[in-house]
Amino acid sequence: MGAAIGAIIANVLAVCVCWPFAIVGLILGIIGAATATSSPKSAKTCTIISWVLFGAGVVIGVVYLLLYGVGYMGTW
Repeated sequence: MGAAIGAIIANVLAVCVCWPFAIVGLILGIIGAATATSSPKSAKTCTIISWVLFGAGVVIGVVYLLLYGVGYMGTW
């Protein structure tokens, strides 16, 4: 359960602050899904939430790159 909660926290930080936390969140989400023995339902729910946040972070990062990266390249 701890890894699943850690995955949620890391992915929230990835969405809000910095994308490298998404890698940590993804790894913790996989560990949380694989080791969910004490309360599998809640660990599965936390892991799914962390994967959704990971996906949202990736989408936001790609959109940010397209909007600002392409705009920056066009100013040369």
